Amino acid sequence: MAENDRNPEQDMPAGAMIERVNAPFFYASTIQVAVASNDVSMIFARPHPVVMRNAHEEIHGATSEAVAIVAMSIQNIKDLSILLGDLVGKYEDEFGVIQTEYTQARTAKK
Repeated sequence: MAENDRNPEQDMPAGAMIERVNAPFFYASTIQVAVASNDVSMIFARPHPVVMRNAHEEIHGATSEAVAIVAMSIQNIKDLSILLGDLVGKYEDEFGVIQTEYTQARTAKK
């Protein structure tokens, strides 16, 4: 069992209470990044099904639906990128290299 998979109740002192973190949850499968001066805005989005109709046909498709916009300083983005890089590195050490269209395209450019 990985360190983050352990049950928090195992390490709790007797009589301690578990309280759910009250924060919104969002799922996003795409991200757009915009940089302005010292700020970075990240628009997290997911596909949302749509139906386009006219007099002769009905076309099913998807559009991108923004679910959250997160703005951070460039300094915090650097710290976040290091933390995420470490997390992905540990994951890949255990389960193998993650291949995506983006990583394959970057590798092909080099």
